[in-house]
Amino acid sequence: MVGESKKIESYNKTLKKIFSEVFGGKLELILIDPASPRLRPMSKNARYMTKEQFNQLQSNLMNDGILESVPLVHRLSDGDYEIISGHHRIEAAAKAELKSILVMVIPEELDLSEKRSRQISHNAISGQDDMQTLSAMWHEVTKLSDKLYSGLDSETIGVLEKIKFEGLNAYAIRTEFISFWFLPEEVTDFEELLAHYTAIAGSKKVYLAPLEKYDTLMRGLIQAKKLSNVRNTAVAFGLLVDDLKTIIDNMEQDAATEETEQAGVA
Repeated sequence: MVGESKKIESYNKTLKKIFSEVFGGKLELILIDPASPRLRPMSKNARYMTKEQFNQLQSNLMNDGILESVPLVHRLSDGDYEIISGHHRIEAAAKAELKSILVMVIPEELDLSEKRSRQISHNAISGQDDMQTLSAMWHEVTKLSDKLYSGLDSETIGVLEKIKFEGLNAYAIRTEFISFWFLPEEVTDFEELLAHYTAIAGSKKVYLAPLEKYDTLMRGLIQAKKLSNVRNTAVAFGLLVDDLKTIIDNMEQDAATEETEQAGVA
């Protein structure tokens, strides 16, 4: 154990020298035991993980034997380190019994406001996933062990499984081109307008609807994108079509039930 500590101390001296030359001493990279009492969590942390997500993270670390991302810490005046970003990763690494992990160190003195701003910033910059791209990536994960490793929750997986991709054959692609045309009710010469529009758009099928229905459709698309965390409008439209199919199926069942009841009365 003493020999391991000396090796880590030697590595850290080398890392400090390299980072001093590259970043002028504003950042350092060190190796440290994730279970070390010298790593102190901040008093507040808005980022959370479900028990399922944390257990999966711990399992991943146990299998890999290494933490593949770098938490951010701040060196305190007494030489200890306060965790700014990476609380769960450090805790999971400790429970996975990793002997050392890499952490990024801010060596300069920071007040509470500066530390909180960095903490919030690191939590916020994770960004959002484009669900269509994420679905394409998810369908390339074929092994069960790899699916578990991804750490996606069941709700997200359910959304991704609904987004289907089919291989495209450049010589035999089946497509349908239709147009939805929303017009104000005061328009009277539909035939002339329709002829002019189809000549421009080249669409074989044009469906007319009142102009006010356009706002309804757009609100539905916006809500579908928001609730399903989808950025692509085409994918959101597909989700609306899936819901529409359910509505039609329910209407057909109601009609069939009503027809049966009327036949029984007759």
